[in-house]
Amino acid sequence: MADTGREDLIAKLEKEFSIIIRRFRKEINELHGEELSGHEFVFLAYLVQNQPQIASSIAKHFEVTASYATMVVDKLINKGFVHRERSQKDRRIIQLTVTEKGAALYNKLRRVRRKCINRTFQNISDQELQLLTDLLAKLI
Repeated sequence: MADTGREDLIAKLEKEFSIIIRRFRKEINELHGEELSGHEFVFLAYLVQNQPQIASSIAKHFEVTASYATMVVDKLINKGFVHRERSQKDRRIIQLTVTEKGAALYNKLRRVRRKCINRTFQNISDQELQLLTDLLAKLI
């Protein structure tokens, strides 16, 4: 009986996670408009904070395939937000850096996202946020 109750709770949690993630992605994608997808923003944010980088390091950080990371980076390059250049120390290495246009967009969207996220969690106390953070860390 206890196993069935636990399975029901896990199924309910799975459903609720799915709803939360879907809503959050929808809101974030609406905030970004046509400029950037959610994944592109996350990659851009990582680059802003950790540049220069190489595509394989980004893939490793986000636990995605190298081809997926390259695809997202290529989109950022095509939009003028990221620049690709050869390393001065080792010409075989292609480094990725954020352009001024990319940094400006990141700063704008970061402020908008922060407001959205704060609004999402406004009815949760600091103590509840800490508990949620601790529980999610356990899952990770």
